[in-house]
Amino acid sequence: FKHGKYKNAPNSLTETGYTKEHMQNTKSMVTSINDHSCMEIVRSRSLPATFDEHMWKAINKYGTLTAQNAQELGLVDSSPPINPLNALLKGNKGETEMAAVKKWSNELDFDNFHAKESISLTTYAQLLSRRKKAEERKWKVHSMMSYLSEKSTATQHILSALGYKPPFYNISQEDFSNKKGKLAREKIAVVHISGGINHVTAQRFTSCLQQIKKDKNTKCVILR
Repeated sequence: FKHGKYKNAPNSLTETGYTKEHMQNTKSMVTSINDHSCMEIVRSRSLPATFDEHMWKAINKYGTLTAQNAQELGLVDSSPPINPLNALLKGNKGETEMAAVKKWSNELDFDNFHAKESISLTTYAQLLSRRKKAEERKWKVHSMMSYLSEKSTATQHILSALGYKPPFYNISQEDFSNKKGKLAREKIAVVHISGGINHVTAQRFTSCLQQIKKDKNTKCVILR
């Protein structure tokens, strides 16, 4: 079935754990990959000569590094204390706050983000529910006005005198033309990703996001 102590391909079928030789093979391969990665980090970031094998061993022994630790060692350029959402909310409160935020990051898009405070998902759902009911009432009133105007010319004149002219009545011309009486709702898209990570999955996911992007009523995307 196999030949030689270092022929380890079938070990997952024939052994209950690592043999001495299998462990030596695995450690040798992992160490080689790690050494190459460390060498490339030192080269690409122009780290000093003190960043040698002993330094890497000390880092590995230390365990998980904080962002501040990594910055002190030169592994990252900076660790700005910024949460994108909180930073956007704070920056919109005034010019002084915005200047302070931009000192740390110029990548935040203040042109398309105007909120000054956050709300919970529960509150957001309640606001959407109230807006939906208000829109439904508006279209019901429109239907009633349209019906009454068709039944009575006098009613039509009275509504027109009050500023409710057909065929729009209490609906703005833009809403009437664009939606043709259909209720516009803000939506949250939920995208489920399952299966292996491959070209087919990526293509389906990309296609799905492109469709969502075309829907102007979709305001949020949740990936699962």
